[in-house]
Amino acid sequence: MGVCPGGAYGGLAIGHEGYQVAEWFAARGFAAVVLKYTMPHGNYDLPRRDVQQAIELVRANAAGWGVDPAQVGVIGFSAGGHLASTAATHFTCDTTRPHFAVLVYPVLKMADHFTHDGSRRTLLGDAPAEGLVAEYSTTQHRIRR
Repeated sequence: MGVCPGGAYGGLAIGHEGYQVAEWFAARGFAAVVLKYTMPHGNYDLPRRDVQQAIELVRANAAGWGVDPAQVGVIGFSAGGHLASTAATHFTCDTTRPHFAVLVYPVLKMADHFTHDGSRRTLLGDAPAEGLVAEYSTTQHRIRR
């Protein structure tokens, strides 16, 4: 399982929403890795690419890490929850698609008055195009099967 910490896409709450979560799952027999995803700094696609690469990396190393490649998923908190939901709805092929996504107090909408302003601003910029707001509002997308 890939753990995506929150941090409003401006930093990572990697202690309590990363390492502690991975340790909790590991103590219960689950394999968990913490994703240190790239902060967008004006390029909103960087975090999505990172989570997709992480899913591919875990699947490629599944045998050596004792992971079932057919059970690779993500869990995310706040902005990391947005990233986990983006992984579940914006995958590019079967190898980048998570089998499950756990969203913990996620940012799901990027529209004014419905989002965490800091997450929206650091991911999409100060004046994002309406199409970009809709694209990254993961409540607008259905999970494809």
